[in-house]
Amino acid sequence: MQTISTQPDVLSVDAAALRDAVTRARAGLVDREVVAEVVVLCAVAGEHLLVIGAPGTAKSEAVRRTAGQLGGRYFEYLLGRFTEPNEIFGSVDLRRLRDGVVEFETAGMLPEAEVAFLDEVFLGSTAVLNTLLGILNERAFRRGSTLLSCPLRICVGAANTLPDDPALAAFADRFLARIFVTPVPDAQLDELLEVGWAAGSCPANPPGSLLPALDRLTEAARGCDLSGIRGLLGTAIRRLRQAGVPLSDRRVVRSQRLVAAAAALDGRTEASSDDLWVLPRFDGALLTVVDDDGIAFIDLGDATPRIAWRELDSTVEVLHIDRSPTSLAALVRVTDPLSIGEASTQVWRWDLPSLMLRSRQPVNVDGIAAVAVLASATLLTTTHDQNTDTYDVTGHRSGPWTTNTEPTLLASGGVFGLRVEEPDRTTVEIPDSNLRVVFPATVAGIGVRRHADTLTLWDQAGRLVAVDLSQRQPIARLRTRL
Repeated sequence: MQTISTQPDVLSVDAAALRDAVTRARAGLVDREVVAEVVVLCAVAGEHLLVIGAPGTAKSEAVRRTAGQLGGRYFEYLLGRFTEPNEIFGSVDLRRLRDGVVEFETAGMLPEAEVAFLDEVFLGSTAVLNTLLGILNERAFRRGSTLLSCPLRICVGAANTLPDDPALAAFADRFLARIFVTPVPDAQLDELLEVGWAAGSCPANPPGSLLPALDRLTEAARGCDLSGIRGLLGTAIRRLRQAGVPLSDRRVVRSQRLVAAAAALDGRTEASSDDLWVLPRFDGALLTVVDDDGIAFIDLGDATPRIAWRELDSTVEVLHIDRSPTSLAALVRVTDPLSIGEASTQVWRWDLPSLMLRSRQPVNVDGIAAVAVLASATLLTTTHDQNTDTYDVTGHRSGPWTTNTEPTLLASGGVFGLRVEEPDRTTVEIPDSNLRVVFPATVAGIGVRRHADTLTLWDQAGRLVAVDLSQRQPIARLRTRL
C-alpha cells in the first residue's frame, strides 16, 4: 500500500518561514523591498552583500529590519579612517597579556556575530580591511594567538559609491551581490511621506530565531541540482561580460550559490531558469527579464543603453530606451544570422517593477530621419519632407508637429520633447504640454522629465528649469551641479 502524505516537507516550511520574514521586514519600506529580499537570499547562499547608494536612502533601515527578522547575534558599526581594529574585533585580553599571551576578547564583537552590517565599509584602515578579508572569505578570525571560527552567515556592507582605488578591488570582490539604491522616485513620494510620518512603528520580530531554518535552507542549497540550467547560466554570464559587466572568476563560480539559494527559498531542490533573476544584482542599473524566450539584460547605466539577449540565433542593438515608474520600452534592431544578416526593428515593452516582458512589436522605420520610443511603447518618428524642406514629428498624442529645423527627439519617463539647435540658442519644445523652453547657448545633454504637474528640464552646464504646468509658470530657474 502506498502512503501519500499531505504534510509539507521541512524545506517548504523553512522556505515559507523565510519568505514571511522578508514580508515583515518589507512592511514600512518604500522602494527598498528588494534589499530585504536579497539580504535573505545572500544569507541562504552564505555570501555577502554590498549596498551602494547616496546618504539618506534607507540602506541601514532595510538591513536592520531584515536582521531583526532573522534573529541571532547582530553586529553593526560605522567605519571611518581612524577606526581602530579593537572597535570591530575586540580588545586585547589583559588577563592573558600578564601571562605573555596576546589574545583578544571577542564577546559581542564582529568575530562572534551571525549577521553583520558595516556602514561606509570602504573607509576602514588597512589593518581593519585585511582582518575582515579572513572573516568574509574563510569565516575565520586570526589575531595574535587568537584563532576563532566565525558563525557569520552574512555581512552587509554599505557605501555611497564603489571605490576607485585598485587596492580595494580585492576587498570589494568578496561581496558577491551588489545593489544600487537611488532616492525614492517622485511617483512614490506620497507613500514615502505617509510611511515616514509613522516611522516609529517597526515590525515585530518573530518569537524565536530563524537561523536554524536558514541553516537548513543553506544546506539544501548546497545540494541543489544545477545541471539543468548550468549551460543557460554560462550563456548568461558570457552575455553579462559582453555587456560590459566586470565579473571575476571568483564571482562567476560563486554566482551558482545565489541561483541555488533562490531555488531553496522557493522550496525546490532543483534550479530552473526562473532562479536566474539573481544575476543582475551583480551590478547597478542592470535590469533583467526571464521569460519563455530566454533572458534579456538591459543596461540602463550606459550612455548608450544596450541589451544582451540570450537567444543565440539573433543579435540585438538598442536604438533608444525610455522608462517610467511603471514601464520600460526599447526600440531595438534584431539581426537574424539565418536570414543572411537581414534586420528587423521592433519595440519591446516591459512592466515595472515586475520586469515582465509584455510585447515585442515589429515596426517599419524605413525613410525615417529620427526615431524614439516612450516608456508606454509609443513610437515617435521624424520624417523629412524634401519638397517643403520641413520635418514632421508623429506618434505623440498631440498629433503631427512640423518644424523647419531638424530636431533631436527627447524622451524620458514618458515625456516627449524636440530639441532644436540654433547658432545662438537651443530650444526644447514639449508638444504635449504646448511649452517651449529656450536655453541661452547650444549645449549637449539636455534632459526632460515630468512628475505630477511639474516639468523639469536641465542641461550639462548646470542650468535647470522647473515649470508648473497647471499654472503655466516657471517655479525654478537654478544653476546647480547635476
